[in-house]
Amino acid sequence: MSKKDSEAVSAVLSYLRDQNRPYSAGDVFSNLHKKYGKTAVTRCMEQLAADGKIKEKTYGKQKVYVINQGEFEEVDDEELKRLDGMVTELGKELQQLQSECKMQENGEVLM
Repeated sequence: MSKKDSEAVSAVLSYLRDQNRPYSAGDVFSNLHKKYGKTAVTRCMEQLAADGKIKEKTYGKQKVYVINQGEFEEVDDEELKRLDGMVTELGKELQQLQSECKMQENGEVLM
């Protein structure tokens, strides 16, 4: 495998890991801003599927690829509750900041 091919494989794997959702080879090719050729991306995805790093599902003529979920650590219920609480608090903070910005845009004085 050439250096360019190994770069493409790592870029595809990294992209699929970061996004953590299913994509076709054409979607990955487009989303990587055509940095690697479509044929190279397709070969990389097929190789990663053969290596077991990603999963491949065929729907008619279309193949869809997704990162192997075993690569992610499991999150327990307490951690999920903690993260949900953080999301709620950050949402409230965002709402407050947005209202302050809106007031400043309208020329109102903050107390």
